[in-house]
Amino acid sequence: MTARDSFEEFDALLSVSNCDRWADGQGLEDAQELLGKFTSAQWSRLEHEWRTRDKKWRLCLESALCPLQSAAEGRLLLEMAYDVDPDVRYSALHTISFYCGVNSSGTYFF
Repeated sequence: MTARDSFEEFDALLSVSNCDRWADGQGLEDAQELLGKFTSAQWSRLEHEWRTRDKKWRLCLESALCPLQSAAEGRLLLEMAYDVDPDVRYSALHTISFYCGVNSSGTYFF
């Protein structure tokens, strides 16, 4: 699988997914696995293109991000906290607050 193929597969998954159902095994693991395979070029592409996608796609992206997996995921979550849509902003801020150490051992990502 080429780098372009991985990004295209991820983009297609988010385009057809309903992230409200991901907790039931409807794509979250697949999205996270694809993110884990991203090259630096793919992360750069994602960082430039995510804002052009619709709200549903951006919410699915946000739910797939885990800043403990990579610094790129943490940076993207921080960018998403400034999204034009309040639902995307809220979701990103909620995730950030979770990983900032709320109810944690005091080890913080951000």
